[in-house]
Amino acid sequence: NVINFKTPQGHLQMSQRNYSEYGGPVAVLVRRAGKPAVIHTQTITGRETYLAGEYDLEILTLPRIRRKVEILPDQTTTLNIAAPGVLNINTNVTGHGSLYVINNDQTQRWVLNISGKPRETMGIQPGQYKLVFRAENALGSKFTKIYTFEIKSGTTKTLNLFGK
Repeated sequence: NVINFKTPQGHLQMSQRNYSEYGGPVAVLVRRAGKPAVIHTQTITGRETYLAGEYDLEILTLPRIRRKVEILPDQTTTLNIAAPGVLNINTNVTGHGSLYVINNDQTQRWVLNISGKPRETMGIQPGQYKLVFRAENALGSKFTKIYTFEIKSGTTKTLNLFGK
């Protein structure tokens, strides 16, 4: 028995220049709009076929990007993601720190905790950021340092913590 169903399909094409700053193509989690379950994982450099409809995308960059897209029948929806920049963090002391993105409305959102290694390098999306760092042997919060900076596509920003 053969049962025919009309299943209108379209394509999602994604791209990002300099994605190698993340160590390779970035994964994208694809969900039906408003649903928690991941239905597919594609790379940011790929083109995939989906049933027509609305989808929620979670692009696993730093910080993560969330977008809604609509796939139309017999059409290709193209999504270009801004190229990342590079953040170098150098320090001459071990410590604890966190990186925050500063949103357009000046609210802040946690991105990641830094490892406290003498040197860290990471690909990061363009935007305004804040790094909060305190040396491990500091005796109080008054020794916490706050660094505010901007990351631009295709550029490198180096932060030297504590004068290294």
